[in-house]
Amino acid sequence: MTYGLPGYETPYCASPIVVDYENGYSLSYTLAHNGAVSQLDEKVTGNTEYTNLQNAEYDIFGNMIKTEDALGNVTEYEYDIFGRPIRVTYPSINGNASQPIRIYYYDAFYDGNTKCTAVLTADQNNKASMSYYDTHGRNYKNTVIKNFSSLSSVDWEHIAEMPTNAQILITQLNTYDELDRLVKTVDGAGRPTEYTYDINGNVISQTHGEGESVYEAEFTYDAAGNITEVDQAGQITKSEYDTAGRLKKTTDPMGYTETYAYDLSGNLISHKDKNGVYTYNTYDSMNRLTKTVKGDSQITYTYDDMGNMLTATSETGTITYEYNEDGTLASKKYPDNRKISYTSYDANKNLLSMTDFFGNITNYTYNGRGLVSSVTEKYSGSAAQKTFSYSYNDNGSISSANGPSNIKTTYTYDYAGRISFMRNSTFNSSVYTSHSYTYDNSGNVTKRIDSIGGQGSITTDYSYDSTNRLSKEWGPTEKLYYTYDDHSNMYSAVYDYDRYFAYDANNRLTEVEDLWIKGETADGEKQADWIIDYTYDNNGNLLSSSKYAYYPQDYQSNQKTYTYNDFGQLTGYVDNLGDTATYTYYADGLRASKTVNGVTTKYYYDGGNVINESRNGSLYAVNVMGPDGYISRTQGGTTSYYMKNAHGDIVRAVTESAGKTFSATYNAWGEIMDSDNGSGNPIGYAGEFHDEESGMIYLRGRYYDPEIRRFITEDPAKDGWNWYAYCGNNPVKC
Repeated sequence: MTYGLPGYETPYCASPIVVDYENGYSLSYTLAHNGAVSQLDEKVTGNTEYTNLQNAEYDIFGNMIKTEDALGNVTEYEYDIFGRPIRVTYPSINGNASQPIRIYYYDAFYDGNTKCTAVLTADQNNKASMSYYDTHGRNYKNTVIKNFSSLSSVDWEHIAEMPTNAQILITQLNTYDELDRLVKTVDGAGRPTEYTYDINGNVISQTHGEGESVYEAEFTYDAAGNITEVDQAGQITKSEYDTAGRLKKTTDPMGYTETYAYDLSGNLISHKDKNGVYTYNTYDSMNRLTKTVKGDSQITYTYDDMGNMLTATSETGTITYEYNEDGTLASKKYPDNRKISYTSYDANKNLLSMTDFFGNITNYTYNGRGLVSSVTEKYSGSAAQKTFSYSYNDNGSISSANGPSNIKTTYTYDYAGRISFMRNSTFNSSVYTSHSYTYDNSGNVTKRIDSIGGQGSITTDYSYDSTNRLSKEWGPTEKLYYTYDDHSNMYSAVYDYDRYFAYDANNRLTEVEDLWIKGETADGEKQADWIIDYTYDNNGNLLSSSKYAYYPQDYQSNQKTYTYNDFGQLTGYVDNLGDTATYTYYADGLRASKTVNGVTTKYYYDGGNVINESRNGSLYAVNVMGPDGYISRTQGGTTSYYMKNAHGDIVRAVTESAGKTFSATYNAWGEIMDSDNGSGNPIGYAGEFHDEESGMIYLRGRYYDPEIRRFITEDPAKDGWNWYAYCGNNPVKC
């Protein structure tokens, strides 16, 4: 193959670099004159023979001008004389002759005495945005154009002033100091974040928000630039490092410590947690983790020559993986010998077919952009096939999903690409649910209107503080104002009731006091007044909650206890209302089973999604995933199709004959406000599994409790300002 690059008689600047593997797989790279890969050729010989050829072309300046994937889908790029992109043409989305394009135009102008550049980005569907850069190339403003009429209407000589008929909404403003350091950002709703620096350019403070809703942090560094102290409104976390700059010790605001040690390759070989329990890691000569021992538990791993994991073994048993010659996953076998087989892929390595242990087959097709265009489920023992097909907008967002018996979801988007309207309907075109959304300039939902099952319209209004945390939720089932403390912990939720929250220095919830004022007795006394106390281990795992009622005297108190394994995974839940649950986990960290009041359910996954559930050795449920989350569940011989809102909440489930099997409404935090769930459907808020026994939502890495609006354990990644907060206290946007 030749590329015909201008000024070159030969297409390549190097001979192919070939890597051969013993399993018959070979990988060949050909380099262009700029050193980039111009051709990638995968070949497999043996049981399954095929060639996967991918190409790229470059101009004489090293700019990529064309890519072609293994299925022949082509993307083309054009540049101006300065090497700036001016046009990208993508493969067709839905099999149409027209191809999506993205256009870039540049305009130099003066903002006062400063020479600046404006960049207009637009597509053929009149979605447009503007970015502004100063003389130093710093991005100081970003905007979205609301009423952009068409590309043909633009005065290309004066882009910075155009289009005059459009409403330009600022989405971000950036301010820099004389050393080109970012000192302030302001989002589209005017919410600021500010930074200060030391003489070495290290950020020494961050301040989010303004007025009463501010949280800030100050940072101290050592001579090597490592953060040694973080002060968040008086909560101080200290860190120490070894001579190689690796973290060796942390001390949290309550004085609990963690220590770390490494081998010569920089691999973490030991860690002592805040409970004093050690974790020991072992690696092979390729620095791959082969064993983790923590307390009395361990997990071991093995790999093939290509670095693919072959086995993962824990006390639950061994998960075994098999691969095709090209490294794609061929099967995953669980400890009980139940296997999920990935039976075929296309040339781009998109999965085409999957068969579960019970013989159910799921087939997939894709469009030219690699997006799923159909999902077909063929249930074991049945000749019938159930297909969901998907159409997309040119930017890749879903425009419609069509299921069996014309069960259909359609999506409408606003000028900024946000869902403004959703409509779920059935075979007779009757609307079962519809959802409309209004947003502020930060992308927060300010109004939601839901119509579910002919029950009329329900309007919920939302407001946010200066740090984008939810400050008001105002709907027919929940009317509340929210406030937060200096550490981004929820302090109060008031109006429908008065609920107050207290925390320790590690942001662990220690007490909730509730004054329930929805109703009053004849003499004006509040109907209930209760307190919940919480306890934790040193690692921050919730151990117990004790609810005490002071009025009325016959109000039933509730005691809950939580237990964990050595890896900090929840293994037990007990309350005094009669619910007892135990949980086990696979070596990959996903939940293997739960046993509730003596009934055990086992889980089998495709990636991180549950596709099969079994009870007493027999298939209990089949869940089918689409590009928009779970789309159906078959349980007890009945298949239910999910209807969602834009947040991904399951609001209704129906059969092909339009019979309702599930409906629910939720508040912003995921509490179930109303439910009709005779089918026992476990999938609800945000399209995730809800544990009825505890009221919590299983989110794989952790459990989230919507009643207290936070996780019950710290974020293991220790990411963000508050390691218990759910979605940064903005659950509507999450």
